[in-house]
Amino acid sequence: MHAQMHATGNMIDYTPAAALSAGDVVVMNDRMCAVATRDIAAGALGALAIEGIFKIEKENVAFVAGQDVYWDEGNDRAIASGGAYFGKAVPKPDGTPDVAASATDDHVYVKLLHALDTDYGTATGTGTGPDDA
Repeated sequence: MHAQMHATGNMIDYTPAAALSAGDVVVMNDRMCAVATRDIAAGALGALAIEGIFKIEKENVAFVAGQDVYWDEGNDRAIASGGAYFGKAVPKPDGTPDVAASATDDHVYVKLLHALDTDYGTATGTGTGPDDA
Protein backbone atom coordinates (compact mmCIF):
# COMPACT_ATOMS: atom_id res chain seq x y z
CA MET A 1 0.00 0.00 0.00
CA HIS A 2 1.22 3.45 -0.84
CA ALA A 3 1.14 6.19 1.76
CA GLN A 4 -2.12 8.08 1.98
CA MET A 5 -2.28 11.53 3.54
CA HIS A 6 -4.30 11.30 6.73
CA ALA A 7 -4.03 14.89 7.97
CA THR A 8 -2.03 18.08 7.48
CA GLY A 9 -0.05 17.32 10.63
CA ASN A 10 -0.69 20.37 12.78
CA MET A 11 -3.39 18.74 14.95
CA ILE A 12 -3.99 15.25 16.28
CA ASP A 13 -7.19 13.61 17.49
CA TYR A 14 -7.33 13.19 21.25
CA THR A 15 -9.88 11.92 23.77
CA PRO A 16 -8.93 13.04 27.29
CA ALA A 17 -9.82 11.08 30.42
CA ALA A 18 -10.33 14.40 32.25
CA ALA A 19 -11.69 17.62 30.77
CA LEU A 20 -9.17 19.98 29.17
CA SER A 21 -9.40 23.75 28.86
CA ALA A 22 -8.06 25.73 25.93
CA GLY A 23 -4.36 26.28 26.57
CA ASP A 24 -3.80 23.12 28.60
CA VAL A 25 -0.59 21.30 27.73
CA VAL A 26 -0.76 17.52 27.39
CA VAL A 27 2.46 15.53 27.77
CA MET A 28 2.53 12.16 26.05
CA ASN A 29 5.07 9.53 27.15
CA ASP A 30 7.38 12.23 28.54
CA ARG A 31 8.50 13.01 24.94
CA MET A 32 5.73 14.90 23.22
CA CYS A 33 3.84 18.02 24.22
CA ALA A 34 0.58 19.04 22.59
CA VAL A 35 -1.75 21.95 23.33
CA ALA A 36 -5.54 22.06 23.57
CA THR A 37 -6.68 25.00 21.48
CA ARG A 38 -10.31 24.57 22.56
CA ASP A 39 -12.02 23.08 25.60
CA ILE A 40 -12.44 19.29 25.36
CA ALA A 41 -14.88 17.47 27.64
CA ALA A 42 -13.77 14.30 29.42
CA GLY A 43 -14.31 11.30 27.15
CA ALA A 44 -15.07 13.48 24.11
CA LEU A 45 -13.04 13.40 20.93
CA GLY A 46 -11.16 16.65 20.39
CA ALA A 47 -7.94 17.83 18.83
CA LEU A 48 -4.57 18.97 20.13
CA ALA A 49 -2.10 21.25 18.34
CA ILE A 50 1.28 19.68 17.68
CA GLU A 51 2.65 22.63 15.68
CA GLY A 52 2.67 26.37 16.15
CA ILE A 53 4.17 29.13 18.24
CA PHE A 54 2.74 29.43 21.73
CA LYS A 55 3.00 32.11 24.40
CA ILE A 56 3.49 30.20 27.64
CA GLU A 57 4.13 31.07 31.26
CA LYS A 58 7.70 30.47 32.37
CA GLU A 59 9.96 30.13 35.37
CA ASN A 60 11.97 33.16 36.48
CA VAL A 61 14.87 32.72 34.01
CA ALA A 62 15.89 34.35 30.75
CA PHE A 63 15.58 32.56 27.42
CA VAL A 64 17.49 33.38 24.25
CA ALA A 65 16.20 32.72 20.75
CA GLY A 66 16.83 29.09 19.77
CA GLN A 67 17.20 27.84 23.34
CA ASP A 68 15.52 24.54 24.22
CA VAL A 69 12.39 24.93 26.34
CA TYR A 70 10.92 22.20 28.53
CA TRP A 71 7.51 21.81 30.20
CA ASP A 72 7.13 21.50 33.97
CA GLU A 73 3.87 19.53 34.36
CA GLY A 74 3.71 20.03 38.12
CA ASN A 75 3.81 23.82 37.86
CA ASP A 76 2.32 24.30 34.35
CA ARG A 77 5.14 26.46 33.03
CA ALA A 78 8.14 26.58 30.73
CA ILE A 79 11.50 25.74 32.26
CA ALA A 80 15.08 25.81 30.99
CA SER A 81 15.91 22.15 31.75
CA GLY A 82 14.24 18.94 32.85
CA GLY A 83 10.64 18.04 32.16
CA ALA A 84 9.19 17.15 28.77
CA TYR A 85 10.70 18.82 25.71
CA PHE A 86 8.37 21.57 24.41
CA GLY A 87 10.37 23.28 21.67
CA LYS A 88 12.62 26.23 20.87
CA ALA A 89 12.32 29.75 22.25
CA VAL A 90 11.66 32.32 19.52
CA PRO A 91 12.25 36.09 19.60
CA LYS A 92 9.70 38.33 21.27
CA PRO A 93 7.14 39.80 18.88
CA ASP A 94 8.62 43.27 19.52
CA GLY A 95 11.37 42.48 17.00
CA THR A 96 14.23 41.99 19.45
CA PRO A 97 16.30 39.47 17.47
CA ASP A 98 18.11 37.48 20.15
CA VAL A 99 16.03 37.84 23.30
CA ALA A 100 13.14 35.43 23.68
CA ALA A 101 12.34 36.44 27.27
CA SER A 102 14.10 38.26 30.08
CA ALA A 103 14.13 36.76 33.56
CA THR A 104 11.43 39.19 34.66
CA ASP A 105 9.05 38.41 31.76
CA ASP A 106 6.04 36.28 32.69
CA HIS A 107 5.93 34.48 29.32
CA VAL A 108 8.13 33.12 26.58
CA TYR A 109 7.16 32.43 22.96
CA VAL A 110 8.00 28.88 21.90
CA LYS A 111 7.90 27.01 18.60
CA LEU A 112 6.31 23.69 19.54
CA LEU A 113 8.57 20.82 18.49
CA HIS A 114 8.96 17.25 19.64
CA ALA A 115 11.93 15.43 21.09
CA LEU A 116 11.93 13.29 17.96
CA ASP A 117 12.31 16.44 15.82
CA THR A 118 15.68 17.17 17.42
CA ASP A 119 16.98 13.73 18.39
CA TYR A 120 19.42 12.93 15.59
CA GLY A 121 21.65 10.62 17.58
CA THR A 122 25.40 10.78 18.05
CA ALA A 123 27.94 11.03 15.25
CA THR A 124 29.94 7.80 14.93
CA GLY A 125 32.28 8.65 12.05
CA THR A 126 36.01 7.98 12.24
CA GLY A 127 37.09 11.31 10.82
CA THR A 128 39.14 9.64 8.08
CA GLY A 129 37.04 10.63 5.07
CA PRO A 130 38.30 12.58 2.04
CA ASP A 131 37.42 15.93 3.68
CA ASP A 132 39.60 15.15 6.71
CA ALA A 133 42.94 15.04 4.84
